[in-house]
Amino acid sequence: MKRKEWLDRLLSILYPPRCVCCGEVLPAGETLCEACEKRIVRIEAPVCLLCGYSLQDCGRKHPKTAYQEITAPFYYEEAIREGIHRFKFRDRPQSAIFFAREMAKSVRENMPGISFDLIVCVPMLPAKEKERGYNQSALLARELSALLGVPADCHALCKSIDTPAQHELKGAERKGNVFGVFEVPCPEAVEGKTVLLCDDVKTTGATLDECAKMLKFAGAKDVYCACIAVTRKQDKAKQEPPSL
Repeated sequence: MKRKEWLDRLLSILYPPRCVCCGEVLPAGETLCEACEKRIVRIEAPVCLLCGYSLQDCGRKHPKTAYQEITAPFYYEEAIREGIHRFKFRDRPQSAIFFAREMAKSVRENMPGISFDLIVCVPMLPAKEKERGYNQSALLARELSALLGVPADCHALCKSIDTPAQHELKGAERKGNVFGVFEVPCPEAVEGKTVLLCDDVKTTGATLDECAKMLKFAGAKDVYCACIAVTRKQDKAKQEPPSL
């Protein structure tokens, strides 16, 4: 047995693949267990790109946003909710690979005519990123960059003010909570560009809208959004991520 094959086998024993949603040990090459695969709620086509919902779930009345369109592969429910929680709060940065792959597929299917110049992410305060060990949105941006062949700039946006976590606030409070907290330190990095802005979950869209607004103020031509999941309004109360 070659050294690399031996090392790969040893690593697979020490660090076996696990389901991105529940953490169950899986056979090599797998990413989801059968139980979680059945509990995933995908956003089925046709899709409303103003809210990210399937048309059958869309209320068709949308506030004006600074971003043009949004797409996501999943609803923030069931197994995906658990997987995102593990990704963000249980030190599972490798989950970005699976989630970004699904996001890239959603972008290709729902935004086929858009030529993106740059991928950016929703930022975190440096202190909070250091505490967590990574910014999950930056990990998604880098994976999307490789999958879509579009350069990523994870420093195009920065967060300058500490605020309560959005999931700790009621819907009406979220827009005010993020007002004026994001900056574009180097406007020339986004000027004239069509930008794909990525984050993990869209609930009210307040964070994405504020980030898109700042990108537009800095000279970005258009801003589109991609997330892992969106929260359906009727389920929002029971699907807020736990505060850790």
